[in-house]
Amino acid sequence: MQFDIELIRAIYGSFSEKVKRARAAKGAPLTLAEKILYAHLFAPSSARPFRRGEDYVDFRPDRVAMQDATAQMALLQFMNAGRDRSAMPAITSTASAPPTPIAIMPSPPAFGVCESVPIIMPPGKA
Repeated sequence: MQFDIELIRAIYGSFSEKVKRARAAKGAPLTLAEKILYAHLFAPSSARPFRRGEDYVDFRPDRVAMQDATAQMALLQFMNAGRDRSAMPAITSTASAPPTPIAIMPSPPAFGVCESVPIIMPPGKA
């Protein structure tokens, strides 16, 4: 598999500091889900105790994972738009094939449109 070690270092190198700031902003221990969500806030300075079902929060994901039909539709959109790169790392998988950056997505049962689309689209100028 291919890994972008600089991306991994950039994301996880600051993770513990982001969690400390989030814990201080919330004033209570955080669940794993809260740690992940607070670490991916679009504007880290907006960290505060959010109210479930009431507050709207913007996030900045560091990668996108898609599966089965959703992934195939996203890849078709890239193909239709003439794009060969996504704005962030994107990985897809199907139930029959584990995610891998060098594999080719198998054809959907009824359609043969995705048989040559790579499973991972590296980030680039989308």
